[in-house]
Amino acid sequence: HRLIRRQRQMCIRDSVTEPGTYFYKIFNPVDVEVYSYGPIIMSDKGFLDAIKWSSRKNHRLGIYRIEVVREGKIIKSQTFRIKPALLHVEFINATTGSIERIADAFVEFYVKYPSGEIAMSLDIPKGFKMGVFCGDSKIAEFKVDPSVAYDANENKWRIIWKVPKNAKLGDKYSFVIYASAIVDRYGNSGPEGDVSSSDELGAFKVTATTLKVNLFLSPLAGNTFKRTVETESRFYATYPDGSFFTNEDLKSAKIIVYTISGGKWYEISLSPNDYDPKSRLWLVKWRVPY
Repeated sequence: HRLIRRQRQMCIRDSVTEPGTYFYKIFNPVDVEVYSYGPIIMSDKGFLDAIKWSSRKNHRLGIYRIEVVREGKIIKSQTFRIKPALLHVEFINATTGSIERIADAFVEFYVKYPSGEIAMSLDIPKGFKMGVFCGDSKIAEFKVDPSVAYDANENKWRIIWKVPKNAKLGDKYSFVIYASAIVDRYGNSGPEGDVSSSDELGAFKVTATTLKVNLFLSPLAGNTFKRTVETESRFYATYPDGSFFTNEDLKSAKIIVYTISGGKWYEISLSPNDYDPKSRLWLVKWRVPY
């Protein structure tokens, strides 16, 4: 049997050897008529009208039958098999250029049937998996929730991914929808292969973010300390989203003390033990040199 995907248009044309009034009829696998075209009035032998027909996204799968009928009598008959449609992803907008860790990256796209009809959240109620890649390295994978990610006003899918604070730095980031990851409620699936937002819209770059430091307690200008006396300062640091920089985040940190009168710089290194998780404050100690 000839294989035809749902919603793929097929051309039907046949010839007859006698004049008469003819119809094209199409029947589904359970022998229900799903299409009829006619009457086609032929005054002599020749070709009948050429017609184009395509099944719907939810048409029953299986073997269909086309009949050429004249005055209730089947003149010709042939069969074909309908298989699931192939869904297509069309990227329309996405993050490009550079963004910092902790910022939101996004991608917007349509999911379409072969006819161009948009697949909505009602068509894909179970969602689908997709990933974020930096080059060939998978950075994240998540499941898309239709109730959150589908914009019913604009009939598009919008995915937002918050870049983790420890995300790999790089300039070849993209959103990827895996081959056959999207399956609608009728068994149609797609895309045919992995598709990447960078192929159509360009990649984006992830750079390091900047911490905000707030002094909680610090020696005030004009305070006097004797030599060898230990001074203390406390501060907290936050990421752009307001989350705290903790001892678990620390790789290295250096505090600079500058003496105005002496014109000297002193360097202090922080360790994870300098952090108080209850107050979320960092403690810096410095002993005034002799």
